[in-house]
Amino acid sequence: MVQTSAVGEAGQMGKKVYASEKDIVMVPKNEQVFLQTATSVNDQCNLTLKMSFQGHLSDGLEGLYLSKYKNGDGAVSNIVSTHFEPSSARLAFPCWDEPEFKAKFTISVVRPKGLISLSNMPLKKTEDLQFYQPGTERDDFMTSVPMSTYLVAIAVCDYVYLRSTTAKGVKISLYAPAEQVSRGGLALNTALQVLTYYEEFFGVSYPLPKLDMIAIPGFSAGAMENWGLVTYRMTSLLADDAVSSERQKQIVVQTVAHELAHQWFGNLVTMKWWNDLWLNEGFASWVEVLGAKVSNPDWAITDQFYYDKVTSGLWLDSLQSSHPVSPPEISSVDESNSLFDEISYNKGPALLQMVADVIGLPTLRLGLKTYLKTHRYENADTKDLWAAVGSFTDFGAEGMKNFMNSWVDKQGYPLIELSMDDGELIARQRRYSNSRTPPCPGPAEAHLSNSPCSDIWNLRLTCLVGGRDGAASIDDSPSSFDTLDKASLFSDAFALT
Repeated sequence: MVQTSAVGEAGQMGKKVYASEKDIVMVPKNEQVFLQTATSVNDQCNLTLKMSFQGHLSDGLEGLYLSKYKNGDGAVSNIVSTHFEPSSARLAFPCWDEPEFKAKFTISVVRPKGLISLSNMPLKKTEDLQFYQPGTERDDFMTSVPMSTYLVAIAVCDYVYLRSTTAKGVKISLYAPAEQVSRGGLALNTALQVLTYYEEFFGVSYPLPKLDMIAIPGFSAGAMENWGLVTYRMTSLLADDAVSSERQKQIVVQTVAHELAHQWFGNLVTMKWWNDLWLNEGFASWVEVLGAKVSNPDWAITDQFYYDKVTSGLWLDSLQSSHPVSPPEISSVDESNSLFDEISYNKGPALLQMVADVIGLPTLRLGLKTYLKTHRYENADTKDLWAAVGSFTDFGAEGMKNFMNSWVDKQGYPLIELSMDDGELIARQRRYSNSRTPPCPGPAEAHLSNSPCSDIWNLRLTCLVGGRDGAASIDDSPSSFDTLDKASLFSDAFALT
């Protein structure tokens, strides 16, 4: 709650305007605070708002909250940490809590002696507060780069750490309880390899001097990509080489690769609004495969991408209750919670893999480099992505946007039907549905843009056999199909029967 008066400094005008406590209006249902200044201001002023406030620890697993764990002696230890995505920074401090409002944050933490505090940026200095608050110290952190409020992070705990340093001097640290930190080696080594690979693949250096990863005992998600201080569920960060299963180790590797991908897609370049969440999660889910392959080339990560991402995304997208990858109708932060689902996390990366297959991974990579460099420390939307990628293709920027709009702006995906009519190959498409009631009135020819059915996807069809007389021999023995081909055939067989 706001405790005292607020002062707005009109920098260019050289004057101060005040809002007393009685001029501060709270609207809890809208999570808003309105300030009525004593004198008028206009939109030509650069305003600095100064506000004293008092907050409290959240009761749930969002905002700034308390969680507990048992240490090696069986005693209970406390840890205070944050989880702000999508809109819980406002539970900790007053702010413009939307992704498009980026700011530089200078954070200080007062804590009991004997504990440590962490934040997005490295520690600048520590001051003993014995004279003011006996038994406490204040940690002052360096000012951050511009970032959205949901990426701000703080932790106060009694953890210890493992540490390594990249060739470019970035310090990577893993924090965990003393009796569990030895299980962090896999995650730390993965982060070291993957961060170096991403810098080369994206052509953009990691912009912070450090990257911390910390295990949180009470955590609602698998992990959270806070810039410079990534928070993880315990089981998503720690694994024992001697005891943990290969599946558990893979979860750790892919989670680390996913969160580090966010340091570029989501942190460096952030979506303008939550309707484009897929620009964060879709990319991280796609790029994590590349990172995990570098870290563990013996794992069949690409094959598992089809099982874990594509098939589950297809199933959910076949339901009437599905939604577009980039829905236009998300008008509030509360509605954005519905987007943290398999459409953003699974259909999103499947579409990116489709684009890579159509234009080639090297071409897509050139587009991604341009996208990141053009919009670094800023916000972007889906059309900005297609403009960057399309500039390296024969589609062009506008053509790429038009080609992909039908895939990201509406729900579902097409069922392609081919038939022969008097020697002419006819292609039809309609939205696939696993329900008895089709979402589209009937099949529509792919080449008819004025079809009464709105479910038309832009497609490029390639005829692999044709253009010559005579029959073509096709080897249909089981050994001629690789694992993914077989999986796709089985999936189609079940879906179409």
